[in-house]
Amino acid sequence: GLRFVHDKLREVAYAHLAEPHRVELHRAAARALEHLKPDRRDEMLAALAHHWHSAGESEKARDCYLPAARRAASRYALIEAERLYRAHLALVTEPTLESAKARSELGHLLLRIQGRATEAIEQFQAALGDVLNLGELSLGSTYLCDLAKLHLEVGRNQEAFTLCELALSIARELGSPWHLAKTQSTHAFLLFEN
Repeated sequence: GLRFVHDKLREVAYAHLAEPHRVELHRAAARALEHLKPDRRDEMLAALAHHWHSAGESEKARDCYLPAARRAASRYALIEAERLYRAHLALVTEPTLESAKARSELGHLLLRIQGRATEAIEQFQAALGDVLNLGELSLGSTYLCDLAKLHLEVGRNQEAFTLCELALSIARELGSPWHLAKTQSTHAFLLFEN
């Protein structure tokens, strides 16, 4: 393989490659990374996702971006994790339970703990819409509770209680003692914090 002593040399060489050749080089790099030992491959998921994406293999890239994002988040590499979550979500063509969970993770693990509550609310609202459209009411109830807490954090107390009431309604409809207890706990938290 080619090694460059300076990033600028690599950038110039890359810029002079014809697009079809560039795509093939990325595809070859991705295939080589695929054959690494599992523990080494896991370390290289972000690079693998990048190469699949640059090779025009969106589905393979999407499938690598999410575990790469989760790995980065587990190492508290929050900027990298956010970039990888967003790259994954940019490649989602139809909302799925997995993409909704990715939005929730992005909202909770990254944006919320960084004090970016407004952005976290946007991600949770999108995740909520996705799971409700998919008919996943139990997860919808959980996301409503998360949204309620976020609204409370930004001083939107009335919205927080409204969201919590919706979560309670869904929990009652589900008839799940666990969901009912979780939403009642959130409601008690809102009352205590208000």
